[in-house]
Amino acid sequence: MTSENGTAAVVNDEQLLELDEQFPLHRAVFHNDLQKLDHLLSASTADNNIANCTDTHGNTALHIGCMLGRRECVNSLLSHGASVQTKNNLGWSSFHEAVSYGDRKTIKSLMIALEKASSEQLKGHLPLLSEHMSRLADFYMESKWPCKQSAKRYL
Repeated sequence: MTSENGTAAVVNDEQLLELDEQFPLHRAVFHNDLQKLDHLLSASTADNNIANCTDTHGNTALHIGCMLGRRECVNSLLSHGASVQTKNNLGWSSFHEAVSYGDRKTIKSLMIALEKASSEQLKGHLPLLSEHMSRLADFYMESKWPCKQSAKRYL
């Protein structure tokens, strides 16, 4: 634990207990307690989704799982809707943490989750886009697209 100025802070047992109560998902991931993690995630509701709660450093439980290489915890968090795009106080997403750790299977799981989130976001915008397109009058457009690289190089 660090203090506000970045130096190591003295932590007593009472403070650790308080942190455990504030961030139970983080604790479960840290200790690789998959059973406790699944229990906590199953108990959360759509209105109270704890999968994306952040600690004092802005890390979600997914960040912690990626930092520590807890692949099963990461998969469980993803299946319960944890966001891959949430950034911590240093601007790192859980995807950045996974790439830093280097576990290819975790990286692939996160990429699939990112792709799914992007697809769902796009689907949410399609009705509005369709409505705007239907209001446009017919038009004609030409476009020139020069290709700067020669294909001869590859032949």
